[in-house]
Amino acid sequence: YEELLLNKKVNSEEESLLVQYFIALINYRLGLLDYENGETYFQKCLDTNNNILSKSAEYTEAHVLTAACSNAMIRYQPEQTMALSLKSRNALDAATKIDSQNPRLLFIKGTSAVYIPPQFGGGIDEASQLFTRAITYFRTQNSTEGKQLPKWGFDEAYLWLGMLKSLSGEQGDAISAL
Repeated sequence: YEELLLNKKVNSEEESLLVQYFIALINYRLGLLDYENGETYFQKCLDTNNNILSKSAEYTEAHVLTAACSNAMIRYQPEQTMALSLKSRNALDAATKIDSQNPRLLFIKGTSAVYIPPQFGGGIDEASQLFTRAITYFRTQNSTEGKQLPKWGFDEAYLWLGMLKSLSGEQGDAISAL
C-alpha cells in the first residue's frame, strides 16, 4: 500500500485516502499482534489517520481507528492516559456525528465501555448492548457509499459479547455468541 502511494499509482484523492486507511488499519492490527512493537504500530496508525483527517475531516473510518489506536496506546504510555482517553472520546464523538450506525464505531465504543464504570456511562450492560448493535449493523451494512470496507471488529464483537454474557452468568447467550 505504501508503494502505491509512493509511486503515485492511485488515481484520485479518494483512492489515496482509502489506501492510507488500509495502511492505518494494517498498523492497528499489527499493533494488536506484536505486543513488543505495538507502540510503534499504533503511532503509525495515529499519524496516518491524522494525515487522512487533515484532508477529509468527515472520514468516519479514520476517526474510529484514531479512537482504537489511542485506547491501545494507553498500555504503552500510561502517563498519558487522560490525554489519550480524551483523544479517543473526541474521535468517537466526531465519528458518531458523521455515522452513528457505523459497526466499527459501535464495536470500539463497546470495547471502551468495558473499561468505563457504569456511573460514567460504561459497564458490562452498556458494552453488551453496543456489541449487539455492532453485530446487527455488520450483518446489514456491507459497504459505505458503495465502497467495500473490511469487517474488522465483527468477529471480535462476538468474542467480547460472549465473554461479557459469561461474566453476567448468561451462559446460553455466551455460548451462542462464541
